[in-house]
Amino acid sequence: MGLIYQMECLIIPYRLARFDLEQQYRRWFSTLRVLPISPEVYDQAAQLRASHRSLRTPDALHLATAQLGECSQLWTGDADFAKMGAPFVRNLFAK
Repeated sequence: MGLIYQMECLIIPYRLARFDLEQQYRRWFSTLRVLPISPEVYDQAAQLRASHRSLRTPDALHLATAQLGECSQLWTGDADFAKMGAPFVRNLFAK
């Protein structure tokens, strides 16, 4: 997981002042491997954005980090992002 993902996950707990939820996320984060966002990741993200005009920068960074980090799964709650074509992207809310 890239650190940008941790940032994204913490927005709602901070917005809602749910410090209990923040702590749950932090405990979960401690069980995951943090992947660096290297120059290669930024380049891959740029290529992804060039190929998929609707792909936003944070999502491109998530996907590039997962691709180059050889992740087996990338979890999302965003149905459009899940449709980007990467077979390892899983929509957590899909039925």
